[in-house]
Amino acid sequence: MSVQVAPEQAEMKMDGPREAAQASDDWSPIVFVDNYRYCCSAKLYCCPSMCQYLCCPCCCFVHPDVTLRKGPQHCKTQGLVGAGKGVVSYRLHRQDDYTLTACEIFRNAEAVNAYHKTLSCCGGDMPLCAGMTLCFREHFGEQKTYGDPEECKKITHDFGRTAGAIKKGKLITWGTPPFSKPPTKEELAKQWGQFHYGFTDEFMYEAEKVELPDPS
Repeated sequence: MSVQVAPEQAEMKMDGPREAAQASDDWSPIVFVDNYRYCCSAKLYCCPSMCQYLCCPCCCFVHPDVTLRKGPQHCKTQGLVGAGKGVVSYRLHRQDDYTLTACEIFRNAEAVNAYHKTLSCCGGDMPLCAGMTLCFREHFGEQKTYGDPEECKKITHDFGRTAGAIKKGKLITWGTPPFSKPPTKEELAKQWGQFHYGFTDEFMYEAEKVELPDPS
């Protein structure tokens, strides 16, 4: 069952590098994949609805889903959502009641910078402030970073993630099976699912659709 989330309920009102985000259509995708595990049952997190709309949005024990939705909401506010835009997909997939996988697909390094530059802006929705308290509410599992090494060197704003992956020899480069160099959108969608913004059982914003071969 798909749930419709009203984006206007939590969209941020802040200025950001919207023009810069669309300045380049170069296709050299960078992908971040993160695994999370909730630290307790959903019933034990504090008043998620009230904290989301009435209380502090970075409450240290609000349900993690409230905070995770802020990622695609921030993308929308910065003009990065939709076909041909900088953030191709921001997919949150629940594996079960306790675990989930987040997959962020950026068009290129410029899109990574455009997204992360304004995360430090504590506007009405405080995306960075809320994200900093996630460690109190869930456990961080394996992280994977994919991209072209030269393109990744252009990244200046991602809190050191890609630079750290390169330094540690953990950057997964395109050309590694099953990906071509650079990978096609079809290859990315086949690996991580159709492009989507938010949780896969909810609808937030329209994403570009990719034609995939019939598995039968």
